[in-house]
This record gives sequence, C-alpha cells and structure tokens, in this order.
Amino acid sequence: MSPAFSMDGPYDCQACGACCVAVGPVAVQPHDTQVPRRRTRSVRRMVGFASFEADLGVRCMKADDGRCGALVGQPGSRVACGIYDRRPSVCAEFQPGSGYCLEARASARARFSA
Repeated sequence: MSPAFSMDGPYDCQACGACCVAVGPVAVQPHDTQVPRRRTRSVRRMVGFASFEADLGVRCMKADDGRCGALVGQPGSRVACGIYDRRPSVCAEFQPGSGYCLEARASARARFSA
C-alpha cells in the first residue's frame, strides 16, 4: 500500500491526490468564477446531475482517465493542482483527514494498489 493512501495521518496532500482521482465529477458552481472555463464541461445529460443543476449554471471539472483535468503528477507519489489559486470552492473547502478524505483514500488505494 502506498503511504500516500494511508488512512492514518499525517496527511500530505501533495503526496496523495486521492481526492482528485475517481471520486466522481467535481461540481463547479456559478459563484466559482475564477475556474478557467476550458477546464470545465457542461453537466447537461451527465449521469448524477439533474437538469435543474444544468439550468442553474453548474459545470464540472473535465476528467482525464478518472482524474481531475487540473491534477498534475502521479497520484500516490507527487501531485499538485494545476489551478490551485482558482480551484472550485468544493476543492478549497475539502479537509485533509475528513470522512471524504478517508473515503477518497480508500478508493484510490483499491484502484492503484491492484
């Protein structure tokens, strides 16, 4: 098991990246005006997003092979956010060691340790 995907702290986000890998589409809200539009796509007709969300202007981060399109590096080794200062609010509010973090780590561990 990669130490970066450990369920025990300390949590080094730049050695992990689990929250940016295979946790589903990351919603970009209309108030996230700093997120580069080229990094997002419409949620219209996407599984898991209701039509009212599309009507409200919600978009999602583009994904490359299950990874956030802004993720740079190799998950579990060394990663960074390519738009860190302009990332969606949901990413900025994500807390290392939270329940969501541990869930993402478990998912990444299963995916990358196979």
